[in-house]
Amino acid sequence: MKPKWKVGSVLILLTIGILFLYILLKMTLTATGMHCWVKVIDQNGKPVSGYKCQTVQHGSSIWTFISGKSAVRMYVTDTDGEFEYNSYGPASCVVFGYWDNQWKFNPSNLVEASNLAVTSFEHQQGVQHEPNGFLGSRKNPYLIHVISVGPPQKLLYWEKKVRLKEPMNYACFDVLSGNIWENDKPEGDIAIKDNPYTDENIKNQTFQKFVTSKDCAIYPILDDWGLEPPETGYRSELYYDRDWLALRSRAGYTIHGVYFRLNCGPHGNYLYGRLELSGSGRISHEEVKCYLNLQGERNLFYKGYVRDYNPLPGPIQDYISPPVSLPLEKPSEAKPSEAK
Repeated sequence: MKPKWKVGSVLILLTIGILFLYILLKMTLTATGMHCWVKVIDQNGKPVSGYKCQTVQHGSSIWTFISGKSAVRMYVTDTDGEFEYNSYGPASCVVFGYWDNQWKFNPSNLVEASNLAVTSFEHQQGVQHEPNGFLGSRKNPYLIHVISVGPPQKLLYWEKKVRLKEPMNYACFDVLSGNIWENDKPEGDIAIKDNPYTDENIKNQTFQKFVTSKDCAIYPILDDWGLEPPETGYRSELYYDRDWLALRSRAGYTIHGVYFRLNCGPHGNYLYGRLELSGSGRISHEEVKCYLNLQGERNLFYKGYVRDYNPLPGPIQDYISPPVSLPLEKPSEAKPSEAK
């Protein structure tokens, strides 16, 4: 007579095996082929032709699931920035362009958001509900947002650590010189202060206060790369992260910091830049980086596909800058130290 524990173990393993096969069979039966259109547009809403998009089809058959194989193909957008996609048989999910490798295939563009992944289920649901204009149709294609880059730019760059003697003081910044000091009142171009963790601040999500001088204005960084200072909407005061959440069109943001617009003359000329915090949550122990475009363009794009900035010694670095939507008046020829 076999021991009871052996019989129990066999039954448990048999149950797990049957459940596993049921899941695989269900995936195979529910998945269908996918036929759709994808369009690539830049930061100005214009179609990007000649864009190379790597697609990865995750199959649903039992053999595909066990082997881990997937169909990888490359598509190139037409003059309208579009391409037509047809899966190889049933597909459980299709990924259109992995975020981390698109730079290699398209050195003149950067993917703005995360991967565009579409499951067979959601695609079929869209076809059933909107047969004439479903998401992924020729009339309403799936969208990949990218940033089109332009010629190299010169950016003023500095990086410094903030160490406040009094944690509730303001950290004050002069963006052109890179000078940082503390005061109980806001000074400089931009001043940042930590708010205490009171019930009211927690409720209102006002953990940090950003204040500017009359010659400077700020706006929350909301895009994934922190490269596109807006033309309008700047303010003299912001609260983190209440104002970030109020302006964010989709969940989450990747960079803790602000764009700034510096008035550099009596003729209304501006210099645009970015003040970026390391994200510790308290300004009293932050590492701060500043990027400032001395040409007056609203572009802060660095050269290369990297998240970790390691600039060479010296205040001026070579970066790449994408084109802007509207032409801007160039700032005066005054030296940076005199422009302010």
